[in-house]
Amino acid sequence: IPRRIFEKRVRQMTTIVYVNGVMAADGRETIEEDHKSAMTIRDDCVKVWKLPDGRLFGAAHGSEDIERLRRALVKGQKPPRLNDIAAILVDRKGKISLYEGNIWQETTTPYYAVGSGAVFAFPLLRYGAKDAVRIAKIAAECDPFSGGKIHSVSLDSSRRKK
Repeated sequence: IPRRIFEKRVRQMTTIVYVNGVMAADGRETIEEDHKSAMTIRDDCVKVWKLPDGRLFGAAHGSEDIERLRRALVKGQKPPRLNDIAAILVDRKGKISLYEGNIWQETTTPYYAVGSGAVFAFPLLRYGAKDAVRIAKIAAECDPFSGGKIHSVSLDSSRRKK
């Protein structure tokens, strides 16, 4: 493998979906040079978490930025300014906020999706689909930058994580 491959950003061009108390995401992680070509590194990357305080968090794009934001949330710190991220945070009551590198912005919709597969997830959400895991699977089948194992977390502690 050429050395220049490892100088590219590890990215999670992904599908993350939240609806009906559940957040789900595919597991594909890639190295990419541009939005036209990517090499799959693995298909079991976890991109959604249930935070210690019960909120749900999921993020797409730059792996380092995702981890920096996740650590800040776990520690209760102010979010860092980031360059390559699209994140969803859902509070215990189901209120959705988005983060794209500077500030959290609240949404008014009962569902949301981020990542390269969001373009495939939103039509399903808009027309009433309520199963986040199934929506993430369908979107990952359509999106060339998504794939692999689907992981999920739930606001309801009785629902199983996949």
